[in-house]
Amino acid sequence: MLGLVLFATGTRFDLESRLDVYRVSIVSSTYYTLAQNPFWSLWDTLEQVIGARVAGTEAALRRTVPEETAVRVTRETVAPGATFPSPRYPLVHTTVGEAGVRLARPDQRDGRRPTILMIFVEGLDRRFLGRTVRGIRVTPFLDRLRGETVYFEHFFSNGSSTFHGLFASLCSALPRFGLSPIRTHYGSDFLCLPEALKRRGYRSEMVIGQGRDRAKSHLGLFMARHGLDALYDEGTFAPKTPRNRLGVLDSALFDLVRSRVETLHATDRPLFLATLTTSTHHPFQVPPDHPEVRALREQSDGYVTALRYLDTELERFFSGLRRDGLLRNTVVLILGDHGRHGSIGRTEAETMAGNFLAPLFVWMDASLVDPTIFRPRTVSQVASQVDLPPTILSMTGLMPGLTPFVGRDLSCAFVRDCLADNVAYLSNVSENLLGLVDRDGIWMYPVRAQTGREMDLGVTGASRERTVTDPQVAPRQQRLLSLYVAGNLLLVRNRLWSTREFWDPGDDVTAPSRPAP
Repeated sequence: MLGLVLFATGTRFDLESRLDVYRVSIVSSTYYTLAQNPFWSLWDTLEQVIGARVAGTEAALRRTVPEETAVRVTRETVAPGATFPSPRYPLVHTTVGEAGVRLARPDQRDGRRPTILMIFVEGLDRRFLGRTVRGIRVTPFLDRLRGETVYFEHFFSNGSSTFHGLFASLCSALPRFGLSPIRTHYGSDFLCLPEALKRRGYRSEMVIGQGRDRAKSHLGLFMARHGLDALYDEGTFAPKTPRNRLGVLDSALFDLVRSRVETLHATDRPLFLATLTTSTHHPFQVPPDHPEVRALREQSDGYVTALRYLDTELERFFSGLRRDGLLRNTVVLILGDHGRHGSIGRTEAETMAGNFLAPLFVWMDASLVDPTIFRPRTVSQVASQVDLPPTILSMTGLMPGLTPFVGRDLSCAFVRDCLADNVAYLSNVSENLLGLVDRDGIWMYPVRAQTGREMDLGVTGASRERTVTDPQVAPRQQRLLSLYVAGNLLLVRNRLWSTREFWDPGDDVTAPSRPAP
């Protein structure tokens, strides 16, 4: 009888009914977690294990590149010169490498660590920045802001969908083919930025305009497990709040973000706040209140109209915070969760790479820095979303001694050219397309094909079709496939990170501590 009761409780006789609880808009991640039935998590995890075994995922990956080779090449790529102390978690490494910048000490800023504000713009494609359509500048605010920021002109999203982009940006881990790990592996162990900051005193919040479990994404479950204190989603907004097909319009979204900044600005606890916009998502439904938005509705590309709307709302939000002193002691990062969807491009090569062409702006309040550690400039070195967690943690002086991060600290690029050997790994969710970007250009490879395409970093010139056995391509191809195999294989096995093994439960920092130089 006990077994039957537990089974009935775990399934509620209807496996789909658990989705109703996943979608409940409970702001506190603690209470949201307590509202979940642990049997559902066990079932989801078991389902993934069974699916991987039935599909022969591990065997297929090992046939692509031998596991030992994949791990060795991946280690050399993501952390050259580091020590890898754990055979069971082969990508966990000591945090050594290029020395970046560090913000002024907290005791020099009234004892406060900086606020980190991360703005993900849905489908923000850098090819559309600086454009003029029908005599109207599409992104005048972002174009002006570029002069006040460190702008990465060769920045890439690692995945081609929102949840792959969030996973890479928050956890510095490689995305996979198919569904995002946020949906499929939310019960696995990762070291993500909210958790790393939370253990050193930060409060971590996220504001989104869509439902937390839209398209069964499990974003709420994943973020609650990996350090987020509060998640405000579509259910937080009043029923009559203006919406589009995806969720709440950006005007209301930014109003709520501002409200959270105002509320938390007066507290002594440092803040990490992330948000994700909606309006630049198909079908690009935006209100025609602004005259230039209204004028652009006459042209055929709805993305351009929506982008002009986003730019006006972002300017209103950012300028209001700055005017009212709410950006003091703050670092702002603005980036795309991915590039624009669809077959957009002047050439076949540009179309292949287009989903990954997302920009990155880094802005800092003057109270944080001096010209020796930050100055507005355009960075030409390659960077991608996985580089964000190590960069933020290094800037704030909170980088753990051991991490599984596959990204690099970019903060040295705030003042000079550095990290010329950095690479960006690309994975297209739906088309079985991989890519590797380095200082020599972009290499795009359709999986299991015999040829790929080589193109320049700006995707402006002609591309070249090359065979994978070409001696000039072979080293790049091996690195690409090694990243693909190692990232996916360790994800399937839940061997990327262990909180129990690498966090010291009696301290706020990881064990062991950062090694001496």
